[in-house]
Amino acid sequence: MIEELYGADWIRENPHATELEIRQLKYKIQELQSKLAHNQEKRAKLEAQNKEYKLTIKDMDRRIMRGLKD
Repeated sequence: MIEELYGADWIRENPHATELEIRQLKYKIQELQSKLAHNQEKRAKLEAQNKEYKLTIKDMDRRIMRGLKD
């Protein structure tokens, strides 16, 4: 169905449907770009949080090791 829908003959025979399909594809691309941007922001926040947690754990390990040496 997809090959038939976007074939050159179909496009020539159905210019209005082709225009509609192009608009729908553009809308879908914008939607996906928006989701991608949101997910990239979310990922950056989680990476920063992960880095902070790792530093906290490292600091706690140092404190524990100092306590065991005393």
